[in-house]
Amino acid sequence: MADGEKIRILIVDDIADTRDNLAKLIGFEPDMEVAGTADGGQAAVALAKKERPNVILMDINMPDMDGITATEIISNTVPESPIIMMSVQGEQDYLRRSMLAGAREFLVKPFSADELINAIRHVHELEKVKRARYAQAAPAAAGPANAAAAAPAARDQSQVITFFSPAVWGGPRSRRTSRSLFTRPPRSRSFSSTGASRSATSQSS
Repeated sequence: MADGEKIRILIVDDIADTRDNLAKLIGFEPDMEVAGTADGGQAAVALAKKERPNVILMDINMPDMDGITATEIISNTVPESPIIMMSVQGEQDYLRRSMLAGAREFLVKPFSADELINAIRHVHELEKVKRARYAQAAPAAAGPANAAAAAPAARDQSQVITFFSPAVWGGPRSRRTSRSLFTRPPRSRSFSSTGASRSATSQSS
């Protein structure tokens, strides 16, 4: 992506209000735009292949195909589109499964708008650095085996976990949740794609 071009984002969530609210937040950022929206994992896979977005926001629990399965498929077929997982489920098992599927970050609901935007920029910058390294290494590849080894399917090392909640923007819990975002200290989770390090503090939705 050339300098000055916008970060194109695919939003995947089975709740229409969540998709709309995320799209509105992204619309406030001059360097971002929504590349498309999907209401399930199958539609997400198809749109990712068609649109090749710079970042994908992926919910976990969806009726037709869950986000972890969709993430695994997209990570193998569209590796240049890093995925940020979103879920109210913050247990270690969900973190581990998302990591193994190829997610770059895991957003535990609830989180603020600023944390969402920072997460998008974070994974996008990591992807740009990774692809620049592959571009530099490509001329030195001696053959097909080395080229395959340099394919952009490798996972980034460490990721910072931030928070999101659709309840911040609407629904019966919106007022209470919005207050809690600013009155309680944020809890963060981090994990390594190699599984070497993982730290967490818990947060209830």
